[in-house]
Amino acid sequence: MLKQLIQLFAEKFLQSKRESIQNWTYPKAHSNSLVDLSSRVIANQEITYIPPESGILQVVIRETSSNGIKVNFKGGGAQELPREEHFSINSWPVYTFAVKKGNSVKFSCTAFNSESNLFFIPYL
Repeated sequence: MLKQLIQLFAEKFLQSKRESIQNWTYPKAHSNSLVDLSSRVIANQEITYIPPESGILQVVIRETSSNGIKVNFKGGGAQELPREEHFSINSWPVYTFAVKKGNSVKFSCTAFNSESNLFFIPYL
């Protein structure tokens, strides 16, 4: 009986808080919190960034390369995990990486011109 009562309470609580819980992991689009990191990025050089809060890094590469474009991301966890490497032969690839507050992350890209962008977008 007690177990059923706790389960009912948990279900009702989570249903009433569903929108709030979803918002915790939704980026603050079109806000002043958006941080443009593009000026720090130089092709073939790794940059390090420490996010001030949890959110996402989004890279938009507005370039075409006959050799392909390689993007490396090293997360701020133990041994720089998670690690992601993406290779694209298409033009204008877009990638998104989740980042955690205070954890140093590293990013590099083989093709990054003045029209390309790297943004940090905090969660709500």
